[in-house]
Amino acid sequence: MKALDPEYLLLLNNDTAVRGDFLSKLIDAIDSDEHIGFAGPIIYKYDFKGRTDIISVAGINLDMFKGTYHRIGSGEEDRGQYNSIMTVDYLEGSCLLIKRGVLDKIGLLNPRYFAYWEETDLCRRGLEAGYRCICVPTTGIWHKISSSKPRGMIIYYMTRNRLWFMRSHARRAELIFFLCYFFFRQFWTTAASFFFRRDTESLSAYLKGVFHGLLPIERFSQKA
Repeated sequence: MKALDPEYLLLLNNDTAVRGDFLSKLIDAIDSDEHIGFAGPIIYKYDFKGRTDIISVAGINLDMFKGTYHRIGSGEEDRGQYNSIMTVDYLEGSCLLIKRGVLDKIGLLNPRYFAYWEETDLCRRGLEAGYRCICVPTTGIWHKISSSKPRGMIIYYMTRNRLWFMRSHARRAELIFFLCYFFFRQFWTTAASFFFRRDTESLSAYLKGVFHGLLPIERFSQKA
């Protein structure tokens, strides 16, 4: 990146289809305010029962007390209900435009996350540095949303990285509430669900993810 010296960095999955104007509209929006650091379009499901107007996500908001997220517009038909730029907590990494100056201040994606929650962490670091994330609804992309990752791998990284994220970014009161919510409610119901379904692969991945999520992130290599 230093050799190319770009003004922006675009993250774009290779299983997407885009509108011809998507990049110019994202650039116009991100340049409209010096405090905007990240911009993304509405992301549609590539083919939902033959339809291409079903929203996958129009930005994401976080509940920092529960460590959960709300995918705005998910599953909705696009009827123009999202017709103005929205400030959100973070954007999906399948299409994410970032100002170079922001990355110079906060750094790149944390490679220790490896998969899942890495763009959440990046956007949160941007927010903590004073930058906003916006969803630009005047353009969009279509994401095939396919995954070849084994189920156990997904469960492990989603669980571990969620705990890492909360431990890194939640304020004291938020973290205390989250840990109580997680260990007194969510942990037991999730583990019991895997156990009674005799899904030993998922249970093992979940327990491993919880254990590793409570360890210092620095103990893990930058590849896993």
